[in-house]
Parts: sequence; C-alpha cells; structure tokens
Amino acid sequence: MSSSEENKFIVLDKTSTIKVEGDDRIQFLQGQLTQDINLISQSKALYAGFCNPKGRLLAFMLCYAAYDAIHIQLDSSIKESILKKLKMYVLRAKVSLNLLEETFTSIGFVGSQALIERDIKIPKNHLDIVQYHDLIIMRLGQDGERYQLMGEAFKVSEFIKLNFAKYSTMSVDDWNNLNILDGIPD
Repeated sequence: MSSSEENKFIVLDKTSTIKVEGDDRIQFLQGQLTQDINLISQSKALYAGFCNPKGRLLAFMLCYAAYDAIHIQLDSSIKESILKKLKMYVLRAKVSLNLLEETFTSIGFVGSQALIERDIKIPKNHLDIVQYHDLIIMRLGQDGERYQLMGEAFKVSEFIKLNFAKYSTMSVDDWNNLNILDGIPD
C-alpha cells in the first residue's frame, strides 16, 4: 500500500472480548468450542464456534492467547448470552471467565505503513500474531495488508494517536466487506 488513501482504520466497537484464565482454561475451552484450542499460541490465533447441545452454532469467535489467558472475541450483541452459557459449564474447572468492557479494545486497519514506520515485525500469514509493547497485532486474510490490533484501551488509543495520522477512518460496511472477501463470516 503506497498511497495514504489506502491506509485506513476502524475502531471495532461492535466486538467484545471474553477473557478466559486459570489453570484449566485450555482444557475447558477444548470441551466447549469447535476448534483444537491446543493450536492457539502467542503467535497464532484461531477461529472457533460455540454450539448448543444439538450442534446449532450459537457464536462464531476469534480465539487468541493474550498474556496468561485466552481471549475470545465475538459480536457484542451476543456477549452476555454466550458468557452466561459458557459459565454454566465451568463446574469444577479452575477457570474464570470475564467480559473485558471499557478496559480492552480492538481496531482494524488496512495498510502496513504504521507498522513499517515503527519497525514493528509484520505478521506474515492469516491469523499470525506479533506482540508489540503489550499490544497484539494480528494479520487477517491471505491477500492484502489487513490487520487487527488488540489491547488495553488506553494503549490502543495511544497507538492510534502516534501511528495513524496518515490513515483515514473506514466504515463498518467497508470492514465487513473485507471480512467477506477474506471468508470470515459475519
């Protein structure tokens, strides 16, 4: 992406994050989600589904390792119901589930200029992750330069101020269209 008109960003305020922590977090999620949670690492995220007992998909989510926890990003409109359903299955597992509200946020952006200017390692493949000063930067899609940045809200806000002066804002529809082109369901 060479021209500044191609560099855009959006605050992903229609998504929410559930933090899953505790000694049994991987085992617990392995039994609840449609993905091999053991494949998640500090450098790789995965998509997963959460289904009801009959196998009907209730939520499509992005799962990634963050610090000593696993974060589950999902649509904000279903955050409370999914959190409640997941908590029903905790039983004796050493795990806690908490909704990260105002303290945690995500942005999406197109164009790697902000990463190059800060000499930040660019994630190479779809769902690859790099860490940068307590922020998580993930590549989305195989083609193009599309990324998501997650972290504590004040750190993300500071990153935006320092790095996105040459970026324009992007509409939700434009971001959703890019998701569709990358095969990411809504």
